[in-house]
Amino acid sequence: MAVATFISTFAIIYLLFFHNQEDPANENCEAVPAAWNSMPRIIIFGEIHGTNEAPRFVAELVCNIARSAPVTVGIEHPPSEQSTLDDFMKAKTQKEKNEVISSSPFWNRDFQDGKTSSAMLQMLERIKQLKHTGAKIYIRAIGGEGPGQTDEIFRNIMSSEQESGTKIVALVGNGHARKIHMQADASDRSKTSPIDLKVIEIEYSSGSAWTCAPTCQIQKFGQDNLGEKEISLKVRTSPAHAAGHPDWIYLGRSHASPPGYLRARTITAKQMSYESAE
Repeated sequence: MAVATFISTFAIIYLLFFHNQEDPANENCEAVPAAWNSMPRIIIFGEIHGTNEAPRFVAELVCNIARSAPVTVGIEHPPSEQSTLDDFMKAKTQKEKNEVISSSPFWNRDFQDGKTSSAMLQMLERIKQLKHTGAKIYIRAIGGEGPGQTDEIFRNIMSSEQESGTKIVALVGNGHARKIHMQADASDRSKTSPIDLKVIEIEYSSGSAWTCAPTCQIQKFGQDNLGEKEISLKVRTSPAHAAGHPDWIYLGRSHASPPGYLRARTITAKQMSYESAE
């Protein structure tokens, strides 16, 4: 029953936000389906950094949730960047927003690994827009800043939930998400009250992402002739995944999102070649 409810909830969200995006009603977000009430308080999405699709999906899901409940959005930026996020949300003009991002060491790193992509910047813009309409959305830097980053990310997510009392939607790298899933699963087995948390990996049929492997550039993965090309939404579970692996959400084909801040985008033609080929 829980899996069926989970699938139906996200199917409804897909229909509302991805299938008919030109419907003007979708701009303001429809009310969250009643089935959302059965969802956990904390949802952690594991992504391949540097795609357009993952931040966009999370932004629209948050848009939906925020119409009926306060929600905190956690992103994999170090806690030292919390002031950057706060200042960005307060900025009133494009010039002020540009100044906030240009003064951030994290957004201007040489190692642009997708955590500060154009899509992430657009996600922040979308959250800022929603907050302007009165939605109760909070943004938190829940990343790690040293060794043992997964443990630090998990602690930051849990402390955000305890401090705010809101629903939590976090977007982190898929490696961290898998480890958190195992930690939460082990913790649940040792407690009479399991953690109200679900980890979901974002998967694609094929496409591209801006990643550092080892050079930071657009990387191609999968095969272009396999899988669905249009965005679709499926939750795939099986006995193999249920034992030690998160659920998966399938978003079709991905498209790379290069660094979000222009001064950091010293990008060569070779680095951008796959995106132009699409």
